[in-house]
Amino acid sequence: MADCIVIAEDEDGIRNNLVRLLRIEGFDVHAGRNGAEALELVRRHRPQLILSDVMMPEMTGHELVAAVRADAELAATPAVLLTARADHSDVREGMNVGADDYLTKPFNRDELLACIRSRLDKSRQQQAALQHLATQAHRLSHFDSLTSLPNRAHFQLLLAQALRSRAARVDDVIAFWIVGVDNLAQQAQVLDAGDWDAWVRRLGVRLSDGFVDLVADPAGTVTMARIADDRFVIMAEAWAAGRSPLDVARPLIELLQAPVAVGQETVHASVSVGLMRVSDEAPSVNAIIGRLELALASARRQPGERLAEFSDALAAELSETWRLHSDLHRAVEGDEIEAYFQPQMNLRTGHVEGFEALMRWRHPVLGLVSPGRFIPLAEDSGQIVAM
Repeated sequence: MADCIVIAEDEDGIRNNLVRLLRIEGFDVHAGRNGAEALELVRRHRPQLILSDVMMPEMTGHELVAAVRADAELAATPAVLLTARADHSDVREGMNVGADDYLTKPFNRDELLACIRSRLDKSRQQQAALQHLATQAHRLSHFDSLTSLPNRAHFQLLLAQALRSRAARVDDVIAFWIVGVDNLAQQAQVLDAGDWDAWVRRLGVRLSDGFVDLVADPAGTVTMARIADDRFVIMAEAWAAGRSPLDVARPLIELLQAPVAVGQETVHASVSVGLMRVSDEAPSVNAIIGRLELALASARRQPGERLAEFSDALAAELSETWRLHSDLHRAVEGDEIEAYFQPQMNLRTGHVEGFEALMRWRHPVLGLVSPGRFIPLAEDSGQIVAM
């Protein structure tokens, strides 16, 4: 497609000669008799270059350039001003309003074409640079810089799209796994920044390459994302209704916990996995991510195999646990901790030889809370010392 040039020139002879010359050179040319006409042509044709006389009725060249620069959609259009005046103040005024170059009348054909082509080349270079910056900005805002996986924001978009697609096929099941790397922060204290980055990158590669092999033959699209420093998410669309995500979760943990050689170190990941399926209901994007976070929190609390699948019962249990965790902070000040003493008997003499002191928590709403529930919470939060 030929480059488009809009000309603004009030002298008929000069305007017609410019149109004829530039069309011979293969340009798509549109001309106006003043700045106002040229501005309408610029808005209509979106040219690659504006060629404008300075002194014109109904809108000068300076006013035309200023109007173009004030329009966000046209502002990047290069403009060359033509003038019979070559004094410094005239040039400075044009540059102040945003002109890219000047040609002093009279000018010859070669001078004009060299100026035009130079401006067009610079404009293309600027557009390419802007496109590159836009591409980089998009990638930074949608993809994780270490693993190149979609980030949380982009995963939310992909999840929303998957839910819309599923709405047309209500029998489809979507399976989710959320992978927590539990010792990521500890390894950051051991590894230098370069090795830590390399380890996270390797985990991302293992996840991307290994999961599809574990699934063997996924029926639908598989999407992976890094939604936080220590958390990855996998989404498998069109998941077989009779197949349990647990069948994949266990070998997935083994895959990610295998040692990784990074620099001079051999690093082992500590991994927890939460999982869920979307089948009958159609929860929102935020609800799905929230449920996955709940499943992961439960998995991380497991003493052995750190796996948990989301359920309503799990949500209720975790909700109560977090409530107890919060309420523990006022338990001592609120005089809710009680001491019970269990006698220790000597079976030969039948005499009491001592007592075992037992802690009990009388919650104002829940009543007596089992030590098996609140002692681990107190130890985790540091409240056990005050108790």
